[in-house]
Amino acid sequence: MLDQFKRGRGSGHSAKIKDLVRELLALSDEHTVLVTELKCTEPGCPPLETLVAVLSPGGIRYQQKVHLALEQIAESDVRSLVHKLKTEITGKMNEHLKEDCHERR
Repeated sequence: MLDQFKRGRGSGHSAKIKDLVRELLALSDEHTVLVTELKCTEPGCPPLETLVAVLSPGGIRYQQKVHLALEQIAESDVRSLVHKLKTEITGKMNEHLKEDCHERR
């Protein structure tokens, strides 16, 4: 996938980002990956940012933003974003495990 991931425009680039996120996180087909470019109107916020969200089969949502327009996102940006997603997923899993342990006491 490394050689195939090049900067692009529109939905084709969005699909490449989704595919790379899915590959790096080893997601099943039951997971949904969403990539959306958003306009930001808050002071100090870049005019465009891209949101990547992963929806698990159980309904849990993990999401991270890249402060770049969709067409500007490179593979290294996706890899950095996936690292943040992994940290978020691990944190939420640990929270659920702690809750389960407390409920069983």
